[in-house]
Amino acid sequence: RGVKGRMGMGGRMGMRWRMHPSGGQWTPSIGFDPRYCIRCDASSSLVQVYQDALLGEDALWTKATTSGVIWALSDWLAQKSEGREAHEVQGLRILRFCAFGALVNAPMFDFYYFIQDQVIEGETLVPRLVKLSIDQLLWTPFIYLPTFFGGMALLEGRSTEEAVVEVQRKGFGLTRTLIANWKFWVPVNVCTYFWIPLEYRVLWNNAASLAWTIFLSRTQNTTTTKDKEGREEG
Repeated sequence: RGVKGRMGMGGRMGMRWRMHPSGGQWTPSIGFDPRYCIRCDASSSLVQVYQDALLGEDALWTKATTSGVIWALSDWLAQKSEGREAHEVQGLRILRFCAFGALVNAPMFDFYYFIQDQVIEGETLVPRLVKLSIDQLLWTPFIYLPTFFGGMALLEGRSTEEAVVEVQRKGFGLTRTLIANWKFWVPVNVCTYFWIPLEYRVLWNNAASLAWTIFLSRTQNTTTTKDKEGREEG
């Protein structure tokens, strides 16, 4: 998609630049010339392009790409926070997180938020509190966290039985991960359900995930290390 500029008197009022017809220098103008009028605010244009992509036919692709990049960046930051030098960073681990973010996380949340808004209608206090309760008491402990820990175990090449153990230890029901999730995501989700429009919720979720996934990465990797040590001892 190209940049959709707002030209003409119907657009937002702002500084525009016009080249003098004789070929002279660029000069500010509040008039309108369809041949030379452009927007000068590059950052606003980039935001508009991204918003157009979120609302367009390739919305899910845009969200998945964004999610994959953010998850990969989060795992890289997690590895650096573990004290790894540049040559010690595990590229395959970053790729696993990138794949999960793009292929699982983004589609799951996109579908989840869509269904939630279809089933629970209304923008008053009660529907929003119901959404928040479902998110934290049902979706996260019984669907999302089990999917994350089980999916990452399988991506590591571990057996189905080992993946189930990983889910039971770290992802299913009331766990330390869930308690940490409540401390972080309840405030975030209050913003989600009270202020963030539906079409931008995956983007908002990804931004918060940059910090949260660092915690998930370290938690999942610590579990993996302990399990490997246990298998070696056995």
